[in-house]
Amino acid sequence: MTVKATYGVYVDWNDDGDYGDAGEDLSTPFSSASITRGFNNSLSRMAIVGRATTVFSNEDKSLSPPLEAAVLPRVPMKLEMTYDGDTVALFTGFTDDIAPDAGTRGGRMVTIQNLDDIARLDQDEGPIALLTETKADAVITAAVVSVYTPASTDYDAGINLFPFSSDRWDFDASGGTHVGVARYVKKARASDKILAACTADWGYFFISKAGVPTFRNRHATALDSSTELTLTNQMGAMNYSKSAAPIYNVVQVTCYPRNIGETLEILCQLDQYRAPRIEASSAITFKLHFRDPSNHGLSVGGKDVVTPVATTDFTGTSDEAGEGDDETSNVTVSDISKYGDHIEVELTNAAAYPVYLQLLRARGYAVRTAEPVTITAEDSTSIDDYGRRLLPIDAPLMGNTVHAQNLADWLLSYYKDPQDEVRGVQFWANNSATLLKAARDIELLDRVIITETQTGLSSYAGYITSITHDVFPGQLHSVTLDLATAFAFASDPFTLDTSKLDGTDVLVY
Repeated sequence: MTVKATYGVYVDWNDDGDYGDAGEDLSTPFSSASITRGFNNSLSRMAIVGRATTVFSNEDKSLSPPLEAAVLPRVPMKLEMTYDGDTVALFTGFTDDIAPDAGTRGGRMVTIQNLDDIARLDQDEGPIALLTETKADAVITAAVVSVYTPASTDYDAGINLFPFSSDRWDFDASGGTHVGVARYVKKARASDKILAACTADWGYFFISKAGVPTFRNRHATALDSSTELTLTNQMGAMNYSKSAAPIYNVVQVTCYPRNIGETLEILCQLDQYRAPRIEASSAITFKLHFRDPSNHGLSVGGKDVVTPVATTDFTGTSDEAGEGDDETSNVTVSDISKYGDHIEVELTNAAAYPVYLQLLRARGYAVRTAEPVTITAEDSTSIDDYGRRLLPIDAPLMGNTVHAQNLADWLLSYYKDPQDEVRGVQFWANNSATLLKAARDIELLDRVIITETQTGLSSYAGYITSITHDVFPGQLHSVTLDLATAFAFASDPFTLDTSKLDGTDVLVY
């Protein structure tokens, strides 16, 4: 039996928050689409940029940008699927590239590349204020809203408590670069900060198909035994292997304990060869990063930063050399933004002539990162069988060695033995109503059960790490999934707040 859905593509060309204006419903010229969303692998904590390639008929040239001023990149779009009375978004994002065919005798099609909001988080620094005694969802909330305001969010509560966060970002959240090395690096993006929070909590972040920023804590896949899709010899293709590649029998988790100063210190100070000039009746903004007063090569965080005070924290004169009249009284702090690792200060010169800034600094309580602590968990049996295979995890927001040990133990128990690797699970949604509904409804991290006779897989359970939809002309719909093996518990998993320690249940990290 062949079943089909209908598909709608909408672009908010005038960016007014709806898709009801003329030319914004592209469902009729819509021809085909390819959508890819998800994580690189089971170790990835943050999804890569989601992409949708949509193709339309353009015979009337209504999607040719030189002829239509409104046809622009960076405007909202969505691709929807309707089946059995339910309409569900398969992709929500924004246009990024519009490429119409050239030539009046060719296909006369136009291809529009679209991205989801991970792309925004990849492009913006997303500065956030210092957070204390907080959890991953709060860090993620702050990072996202510093870049854009989503219509809605879906964040699980974080599990680990972070004593300090957003105090410094100038280290690699996944590559093991140690704190404390004097170096100049590109400042972290909002996505790096979200990744740091997810790594320290071992959760997941992605943009849902409906465009909703989503955080799932590490219990999401461990405790959810509901199955969204079961495939029994219904795959058009599947890549299966069992190899040594994903085995890790030595897990090292590096955490970063912090301590906070007890007195106000100079956290940052303007340091340049020539005094900056503030023009008459004008303002200028300075961005100052916090540095350790005793070693300017080291970054620190800043807590309770004091707004710079005239004469004490900033001074100005009538000449560049600083030997002229004192003009500090003409300079005021007109605006200030205080973040965890820097401040941005706007100074205004009220004088009718230029003033040269001779001093600018800010004081606060320094948050210092102590020497990183690396916790190791290893399995001697696995090492004997497969050789020593190291998995280093850098958890920049984790300040607790107990959390580091728990994470190391958890990862070791999962990765120390060979796993079934199931990738490229492809099925044709049009083959049944059940499969078409699954194509409409499935989402990242949903649980899937696979049985495939030739490989010998029987009731294999995995959760979705990557989804690809291919919609062809004629409404033919193919779905391809990558799966990560679900953790196999010896008995029922639980957490302390939901079950009792009175049986054979397994306490989940």
